[in-house]
Amino acid sequence: METIKERTLQFIREKNLFAKNESVLVALSGGADSVSLLHLLCSLKEEIGLQTISAIHIHHGIRKEEADRDAQFCKVFCETLQIPFYLVKVDVPKEAKKTHQTEEETGRRLRYEHFQEKAKELSAKIATAHTLSDNAETILLHVTRGTGLNGLTGIPVASHLIVRPILFLTRKEVEQYCEENNLDYVLDSTNQDITYSRNRIRQQVIPQLKVINPQVEEALSRMGCLLKEDEEVFSQLAKKAMEESFVEGKGYATNVLKEYPKAVRMRVYRALLYPAINVEKKHYDSLDQLLFEGGYFNLPSNVIARSDGEYLELYAIEKEYPAFSYEITKENPFFIDSVEYGLFSYSKKDFEKLLKVNNLFFNYCFDCDRIKGSLNVRQRLPGDSYHPVGRNTKTLKKLFNETSISSHERSRIPVLTDEEGIVMVYGFGCDERVKITEDTKQVIVFAKKNLLDSLEE
Repeated sequence: METIKERTLQFIREKNLFAKNESVLVALSGGADSVSLLHLLCSLKEEIGLQTISAIHIHHGIRKEEADRDAQFCKVFCETLQIPFYLVKVDVPKEAKKTHQTEEETGRRLRYEHFQEKAKELSAKIATAHTLSDNAETILLHVTRGTGLNGLTGIPVASHLIVRPILFLTRKEVEQYCEENNLDYVLDSTNQDITYSRNRIRQQVIPQLKVINPQVEEALSRMGCLLKEDEEVFSQLAKKAMEESFVEGKGYATNVLKEYPKAVRMRVYRALLYPAINVEKKHYDSLDQLLFEGGYFNLPSNVIARSDGEYLELYAIEKEYPAFSYEITKENPFFIDSVEYGLFSYSKKDFEKLLKVNNLFFNYCFDCDRIKGSLNVRQRLPGDSYHPVGRNTKTLKKLFNETSISSHERSRIPVLTDEEGIVMVYGFGCDERVKITEDTKQVIVFAKKNLLDSLEE
């Protein structure tokens, strides 16, 4: 029977989580999961081919003495393993009040911001200790919220620079590993508070499901893998439906969209409405009704949907946002509405790995060597037009109308420029003259700072 250490090495190799001589930064909470992960990676360092291993602990400023205890435990544990340890202290309650988010949401956001910052400084991947049990809880949590297919796929094994080397282990197996290797760990008292939905699922729902099927966590994970394959097929069909139905200057041909199943059409509507906010299932249903019956109605974010029976059109009511214009470098990010944007540099090889994880990033990249002069980011200007890769030259107004970007959003969408003109319109891809080619050596990704961990659960 294979040991947990042997199974971990096999999982890492099968999923190709690390390249040879890569460095890794482990998110260390002090709990059994992260303690096991760090110990496993240290014991497998030579077999995996890791260059360096370090750990980071985030002190959230919430549990006072208990949080201080956890930070000290992590520091001592890393000293025992003889690896670098980084402690970051944040004030989650204060930040939550400022941003009007829950402490849970704020804590997660701050954690990953600091993970990304330190990983970038160290040129390392981030390893988190998500387990099979976490994956099962996530899926069930999404079920309670009425999720679609995508929400049932669970936590990904890898999402950009974040990897999850023990996602195949249950929490019970992790605790078993700690016991076998005489590893101490700390317990977070808030994990017992069932006012938190996840804790209630962990302590009350999962045990009941295990009465029916003792391997329910494995079963849910298996289901997530199968549904991920299905979701990828639906997404590709939706992309095809949009491409086939789109008619320049008119919208989307209703006769083409009607030929696709409703599940595909719903994904088309979702893509057309992104990034409009407060959109619910009832709005997608209304769009589908409009497709067949014609008419018009208002959607959230000042978006109007209209159909004359032949074409479905979505467009935004104009409403200007205060102008902005900045010079931007890798060392000089900028903010719009407290959202941080920045430049991220990759070798061509590393960027191709990034695309394998999530091809979304193709919309945010360009060839570094094709830039002329300095890079500037600004708001759109009247008459702006550019040549998106693979498409015809068009005005930004027409581009935004086609994708129903709300008036509030379109007025604050960053437009990246150099001395020769528009380099990229955020989220729509780069201009043809700076596209990635076979000769590209260095790739620049221009994105929101938190985009690289946006797939995190």
